[in-house]
Amino acid sequence: MTHQDHLPTLSPDKHWIAFIHRQKMVLSEDCKGNPYMDDSLVDQLWIYNVKTKKKKLLVNYNFFCDVPEKMILHIEDMKFSPDSKIIYFQTGAWLHSDAVHAVNIDGSGEHYLIPGDSIDIIQKGDSKGDLVVSQYRYFVEGGSFIWFWLYTPSGKEEGPIGEDFGAEQRKIIESIV
Repeated sequence: MTHQDHLPTLSPDKHWIAFIHRQKMVLSEDCKGNPYMDDSLVDQLWIYNVKTKKKKLLVNYNFFCDVPEKMILHIEDMKFSPDSKIIYFQTGAWLHSDAVHAVNIDGSGEHYLIPGDSIDIIQKGDSKGDLVVSQYRYFVEGGSFIWFWLYTPSGKEEGPIGEDFGAEQRKIIESIV
């Protein structure tokens, strides 16, 4: 890893390390003025095989700045599935919400999944592999709120978990992930 690499994340089976490579790029005209462009820095998602000591590019930056679901400029909050075969990650997307994406560890199948501002993956029990995602939502009568929601790995909403009460709520969620 270099000084441009950060956020190393070890897979549950301890065979992989996912990390972000950040580099300077010339801005696309479509991206000028985009709030997710920070000094022309863009991210790539890489994976490192602990056994073979080889690394591979999984997800490259994507300048679709007018299509939030396709735009990949900054990557954060990477999480592996319990079987270590999928990496879920967040990218900047909308004013009040990030986008959650998924990619297979061989680099195939990268796709937008759902809007979300945090990701946790349930590692055990009946909901093993499901995602706990915080989302910014709107009340019908106006106003907004942020709650945690349960989703299947394919992005199907299973239902609300509850609001974020701070440290106490995080302990509950961390006990199931």
